[in-house]
Amino acid sequence: MAISLRSGGTASVGGVYLHKALISPGNCKALIARCQQLDLALELVGPEERKFLSSENEWTKEYYEAFRDVVSPRGVYDGDEAVSFLLFAPESYDEGLKTSLPGLRFFRFFSCAMDVMQDPHEKGLDIDLILRHYGYSKDEAIGFGDDIPDISMAEHVGHFVCMGNGRDELKAVSEFVTDPISKDGLRAGLRHYKLL
Repeated sequence: MAISLRSGGTASVGGVYLHKALISPGNCKALIARCQQLDLALELVGPEERKFLSSENEWTKEYYEAFRDVVSPRGVYDGDEAVSFLLFAPESYDEGLKTSLPGLRFFRFFSCAMDVMQDPHEKGLDIDLILRHYGYSKDEAIGFGDDIPDISMAEHVGHFVCMGNGRDELKAVSEFVTDPISKDGLRAGLRHYKLL
């Protein structure tokens, strides 16, 4: 059975959602309009799929090269469910965006990229829902993370692993620090726990 946990915004088991932290259509439209005014690239992250709502630029290229991610298919917003948005812009845009869009939260995780959400995404709470669904204890769960929002996982799993590229705050609460994402850190972490 497939288990999905998307950035703390959704938790599903076998295609059935236990939780969705959706952004209201009004906040979606306001963010999209503001990004169009500022000519900023934006990617919608939905419960099932992602879609790129603009053209690529220098910041999207920098992000996709650094994270070895795949560019999502291009599309338009048509009332889609959105858990978060991936907004591509340097830090100089942060204060203006926060001021003009007070109903949204902005979390910068890279020099030219930030996550945008309506409510905080608490991954630990979603892990609790999945463990409860299956009847597992937290001691039977392992979590991997690399940035500040991942700290909530550490308290909800028996074993917490920080990626080698992770923040020092995560390394301080992790049981094990594996290799960076770019060097197959997930695989190395699973091998450490003899799961591969």
